[in-house]
Amino acid sequence: MKRKNEDAKYRKVFKEFFDDIIALHKQFENEKRILLYDVADKEIISCKYKEFKSVLLEEESQILLENEYQKSLLANKILIVVSDSVRQIIKTFSIGKTSQHQVDVAEFKTIY
Repeated sequence: MKRKNEDAKYRKVFKEFFDDIIALHKQFENEKRILLYDVADKEIISCKYKEFKSVLLEEESQILLENEYQKSLLANKILIVVSDSVRQIIKTFSIGKTSQHQVDVAEFKTIY
């Protein structure tokens, strides 16, 4: 139940800032970046995918991120990575570019 509440909290944030997310995505769309939501700082920033992926220490986490990244590209969605350094969790969300109601979630853990 806690996980569903947590996912709902992030979905609410993404819906609230949907226009900002779209604008940030469009600014770097040709570079195929990901967006990073830092839980501690409560901000969304644009990151180069390969640079972000390279900081993940575990190979399994890199593979999972790659899968989510490719799925979001194929589905024409924006990949948002939620980073919670306190809980050592990275969670990915894919959101539609035209509707804030198209939100998919995947989760994996890593060590910072």
